[in-house]
Amino acid sequence: MATIVLVHGAWQSARTWDYVKPMLEDRGHEVIVPILSGLGQDAANLSPETSLAQHIDDVCRAMVSK
Repeated sequence: MATIVLVHGAWQSARTWDYVKPMLEDRGHEVIVPILSGLGQDAANLSPETSLAQHIDDVCRAMVSK
């Protein structure tokens, strides 16, 4: 099957995909849900230095670790 990367929006968290991820996995897909720096579960680390480049790195790191 496919590997699917689900990335949440700016005012959300990785939990956005809690209902979708199991449905995709039940159909045989591998699902990657990265945690973005400074958002959602990592909100305590939000700072002026948090950037799109950092979020891109977060997604890339999650994909490589799978």
